[in-house]
Amino acid sequence: MRRFDMTTDAASNSEGEIELEGWLDFGRPQLAPSGVTNGMAWLGARFGLLDSLELSGFLVLEKSEGLEGTGDDSSGLMMWLSEVRWRPVEVGKWPIDLFLQVQLMHWFERAHPTQFRFTLGVSKNLGPVLLALNFSYWDSLAFQNAAGARAQWQWLDLSLGVAVNVIETDGSVPSVNIGIEAWSLIEAFEVRVHNHLLLGGGAVVGPTVALARGRLWLTGHLGVPLYVPGTGGVGGGIGFNTPLVGRVMLGISL
Repeated sequence: MRRFDMTTDAASNSEGEIELEGWLDFGRPQLAPSGVTNGMAWLGARFGLLDSLELSGFLVLEKSEGLEGTGDDSSGLMMWLSEVRWRPVEVGKWPIDLFLQVQLMHWFERAHPTQFRFTLGVSKNLGPVLLALNFSYWDSLAFQNAAGARAQWQWLDLSLGVAVNVIETDGSVPSVNIGIEAWSLIEAFEVRVHNHLLLGGGAVVGPTVALARGRLWLTGHLGVPLYVPGTGGVGGGIGFNTPLVGRVMLGISL
C-alpha cells in the first residue's frame, strides 16, 4: 500500500508482484487565469522485476476548463510515463532506507517536451511512524514551445512526509494511516515550472489519509498552497487565498 500521495518511501513491490493504480489530481494552476480548473487522471501498473527493482508505466489524461481562447485548452490523452525505481538493500537493513528513481514523461502535445525526473529518496520506519524525504531534478529535451522559441524545462522539487499507523487490523476492518505532507516545485534555473497543480512553482502543505484492507488501498491528500512565486510582491507571496489542490490514489495488488 501507499501511505503518501506526494512523497515516495523505499517500500516497493516484491519480485513478480503486480499492482494496478489509478490517481486523480485536482485543483487550479497557481498562476493561471481566474476561473481555471484542472484535473488529471493517471492509470497504470507497477511490477516487481526484483525485490529491489520496480518498473512502472502510466497513461495520463487531462481535463482543463476555463482556458477558452487562450490556446492552452487541453483535454484527453496527455502523456505516458515510464518509471524505474531501485533500492540498494532491503528495507530496514540500513539505518535509513535509500532508493533511486528515474522517470521518463512523453507528452503527446507538440508544444511540450519529453521530460526526465531523477529522484533520490530516503525513508525510515520508527514503529508505527514512517518518515520520507524526496529530492528531484527535472530536465527535458530541447524543444520548440508554443511561441516558436527554443526551450528546455528544468526545475527542482522537494517533498517530505510523516505518516502514523493509527489503526492496525487483521483485515476485518481497514487499517488507517494519518499523516502530513509538505511539497514544493522550485524555479532554480530561470525556467518557469510547468505543472498541472503548481504552474509557476510554489510550496504546499496538507494532511494525507491512507486506508488499506487486504490487497486494496486508498490514499487522499489535500494541500494548501503556502507560497506562490510572483505574487505578493518581490519574489512571491503567501497563497492562502489560492484554491486547494489534492490527489486521490487507489491501488490493488494482484
